[in-house]
Amino acid sequence: MVGISTYGMTRDVYLQYKKLPHKKQAEFYEAHRSDIVLHESAKRYFDSLGLEKLPSIKALKQEYAVLNAENKKLYLDQKAARKEMIDLLTAKNNLERFLEIKIEQPGQEGAATGRKPVMTA
Repeated sequence: MVGISTYGMTRDVYLQYKKLPHKKQAEFYEAHRSDIVLHESAKRYFDSLGLEKLPSIKALKQEYAVLNAENKKLYLDQKAARKEMIDLLTAKNNLERFLEIKIEQPGQEGAATGRKPVMTA
């Protein structure tokens, strides 16, 4: 969004620069160098993306609001899943202590020794 706002703010200066005759461009360029350089940099960036028409700031803000709401919903789902995982791991550890056995995690069966897991009771 910063690049689009920079492009928009410096566009008028850049258009004035391009409309001037070649002899006056150098003087105008020196007076407005920062705006012209910023505009050309933003233009190169957007050209590299292959964008023909830039989205408006309003459209970007709307898209951001939608994505932010979706992110908040997904975060709540992730938080609930994390809590469930912690509860399950707690229950597993309690069961192991109560039964005095070691339950191997899936994918860890005999990984260290190359042997099959043995459950002890």
